[in-house]
Amino acid sequence: MKISQIIKNENLDSPEEIELLRSEIDKHLATNMTNRAINICDQSYMQLTPAQLSVFFRNLEREENTKRILQYMMSFLTDIPAAESISGEPVNPVKQFKEFLQYQVAMLNEKDVIKAILREYGKHGLQEPINYWYYEARIMDKRLELEHILSQIPDDQTEPVIALFQVLENLCLFWFDIGREDVRHARRSDIYMFKLARLLQNKLQRENTTVTGAMT
Repeated sequence: MKISQIIKNENLDSPEEIELLRSEIDKHLATNMTNRAINICDQSYMQLTPAQLSVFFRNLEREENTKRILQYMMSFLTDIPAAESISGEPVNPVKQFKEFLQYQVAMLNEKDVIKAILREYGKHGLQEPINYWYYEARIMDKRLELEHILSQIPDDQTEPVIALFQVLENLCLFWFDIGREDVRHARRSDIYMFKLARLLQNKLQRENTTVTGAMT
């Protein structure tokens, strides 16, 4: 069974499951992701080459981006900000969240990411020299598709829209497919982002339905 189907079969909307999910994500942010950075920081910079330092800081930046996305989504799950509530704030959370998503999508254009994806395809005998171009094209098509959707969302958007979370859900599905739908190989952060994306889409749909019903 696909990872997405396993998740969809869970009763994510129940208050108990939401609270459990929050607890799991908080623990993940406090331990798994932070420890990875600490372990690298424990190494002496004198032992790292410039190329290794570049990889270190790039990976740290990626970890931080994923962390911010999860934090924003949990915040939106508690309270989706209204336009009037952020008018005086120095940062538009929706615009910043969109920028974090753009960063995630843009990674599909990074050479090391493309190499890692092709390596995964190769493990399963799907990618060979003769069809190398096909899988590179798949990666590019997915990036362009998601970039196009994000480009349709105005930068001055002040309230989260379903399209934002659809982009993230779509990206997670792409990563699940890369791992051949093996939950043991899926990143916990991707699973958490997929679950939160589903929850937030449901939340927005319910709120939109309520508003529409009140106006009729």
